[in-house]
Amino acid sequence: QADVGVQHAHQDFHHLASAHLQEEYLEEQEDIMEDMIDDMEIEPSGNASLDFLRGMIPHHEAAIEMSEEYLEYGGNHPDLRQIAEDIISSQKDEIELMENLIYTIKTSGKKDETKEQKYLNAYSQMMSSEQHMSHGVSSAQDVEQAFAEGMIMHHQMAIDMSKAILDYTDDDEVRRLAEDI
Repeated sequence: QADVGVQHAHQDFHHLASAHLQEEYLEEQEDIMEDMIDDMEIEPSGNASLDFLRGMIPHHEAAIEMSEEYLEYGGNHPDLRQIAEDIISSQKDEIELMENLIYTIKTSGKKDETKEQKYLNAYSQMMSSEQHMSHGVSSAQDVEQAFAEGMIMHHQMAIDMSKAILDYTDDDEVRRLAEDI
């Protein structure tokens, strides 16, 4: 009987520790998303492609941070760990590509404020609806589920951003990047 009591106490402690860890993790994820939304505020540049890239870089940076946090908080699912590691690697490479594209587009001086305004309207609508989606209370049972749910929402936002720019860019490299995303 004493062994059963010790076992139950150990299980209760483990459950409380796990719940606290999950709560901390969810708070970190929420902070990352809030910072990302703030960083994705776009100053019009006159070029929709530039605006897209300037919004996508902080989006990718947030995905990297979210993945690093998942790994730090003990993400144990082998498939999810691999996804997190792949996100960190591939999105760092894409950020470098986007920074180079920004330089090239800025240097060209090419502008099309009509297309830009249409893109910014689509972007603004998307950001308003995405912001509401990302600020819900998670019903995740553990860090693994919270990471998976967060990444699904996060990547859907990237897909939506990429679909939007396809209608307003004339830049072949930006188009390829958006299609890849």
